Amino acid sequence: MCGMQAVYVSGRRCDAAGAAADNPEYTGGYRATCELPSDSTTGKRRRLAARGRTKAIALKRLKDKKLEYERSGRMPSQTAPYLKDWLDRWLDEIVKPRLRPSTLATYRSAVEALIKPAIGRVRLSRLEPKHLMDERMEIIR
Repeated sequence: MCGMQAVYVSGRRCDAAGAAADNPEYTGGYRATCELPSDSTTGKRRRLAARGRTKAIALKRLKDKKLEYERSGRMPSQTAPYLKDWLDRWLDEIVKPRLRPSTLATYRSAVEALIKPAIGRVRLSRLEPKHLMDERMEIIR
């Protein structure tokens, strides 16, 4: 689920579906971890981790985190993310560090009011020029 890389927990090799390790010294519960593909821009290692009082809770939280990463496009998945999720990521990770807060607010309001309601539920892989032309015509009206 986390890719084809193996998952390592406490120095043991585990299956790639995610692993849960006993962690009594910190929480008295379990910690589930999963290796993600390395960051394509920096090459740095990425890892997801989740904690829970039981093994099942830790694994469920890890699964939820993986689904959120796939949904937002931060992790490769079988399906492309929705445009609305990608726009949120674009605003938070790309636009926010580079622009003034007032400009970010203008961009965010345009995205929330104009783009998301009209074509936000289209997956990026299915986005076509006709979607953008329809959106443009809707804004002009």
